[in-house]
Amino acid sequence: MKQNPEVAKRIEALAAKGGRYRREAWFFVARSLSFANREVRGQARHQHLNAADLLEGFRQLARQEYGPLALDVLNFWGLRSTRDVGEIVFAMVRAGILASRREDVLADFDDAYDFHREFLEPPAPAGPATATDSKATRYIA
Repeated sequence: MKQNPEVAKRIEALAAKGGRYRREAWFFVARSLSFANREVRGQARHQHLNAADLLEGFRQLARQEYGPLALDVLNFWGLRSTRDVGEIVFAMVRAGILASRREDVLADFDDAYDFHREFLEPPAPAGPATATDSKATRYIA
């Protein structure tokens, strides 16, 4: 995602304040917002996302970029639960980087899914593989 330089500076300032999350966590959550709009919601431009859609984008992007190392990477950045993602989102809201609606609450991010289960275990297959599936043919000798 190409970050607006002014937004990137504001995120950098939040990350520099210290706390539980490394700089990379802040920018990954910001990238997850764009990813979720595009991939989960199918929107070309930014629109409001609820916690469920944002967290689904976060999950997909983490798996796509880090595969089986996603849990280790996220934990290294200080992200250990969906609540942590929400903490970053709401810090960005308080800083005026993101907007929220009245019905948006931090509790929407509580225990949405278990990081260990989602990022340590391989994702469930989408359906039965066939010999013509590109993924299936990689394993056929």
